[in-house]
Amino acid sequence: MQETEIMKFNKLLYITLLTFLFSIPHLGAADTAKDQSNLLELKEGDHFLGDTKAKVIVIEYSSMSCPHCAEFHKRTFGLLKQNYINTNKILYIHRGIPTNHPSLLGSMLTACVGKDQYFDYVATLMDAQMLWAYRKDYKESLINIAKLGGLTDEEIKDCFNNKENENALFEQGMTASQKLGFYVTPVFFINGKKHEGALSYLEMSKIIDDLLK
Repeated sequence: MQETEIMKFNKLLYITLLTFLFSIPHLGAADTAKDQSNLLELKEGDHFLGDTKAKVIVIEYSSMSCPHCAEFHKRTFGLLKQNYINTNKILYIHRGIPTNHPSLLGSMLTACVGKDQYFDYVATLMDAQMLWAYRKDYKESLINIAKLGGLTDEEIKDCFNNKENENALFEQGMTASQKLGFYVTPVFFINGKKHEGALSYLEMSKIIDDLLK
């Protein structure tokens, strides 16, 4: 039986997860709190929008193939950007995590396009999720989207073969899940407090407005 891309991904995810879990040292309460604090602020390599000195920090962890994540980006993120990000009321950080092979390739693609285009590609992939994430030819569909975005065949090939980006995405997802305690996407940390699920604009704006008072 020929091993498919998804079978290879599941095997890699399982091996990576085991390696990660058995390599974690026993942490005391102080160490755990410090690790959580480091993840709940802007860190090197983050993709962000808004004011880095804003009073409110919103961190989103999402999967590019998660339908609830796509729902949030299509229904809520635009208004949030217009009313809170563009007005410098909040700092918004997006961190992609792989939950299956399509989402891994989608996140790798966003990691390859540079900081200026990152959020545009996230928006495009979320908006068009039904056209690529659940198809058998999802990789070819992503390649077509990348070409429409201006990437060459060579750039796309290099992107999907970039093991450094792949490993970084695995580490980002598993570290955050283990240390911050979440197992679903999307999940938002707003000034450190966890909120799971695709929050509506009204839900998110109320949380933020209360913090801005």
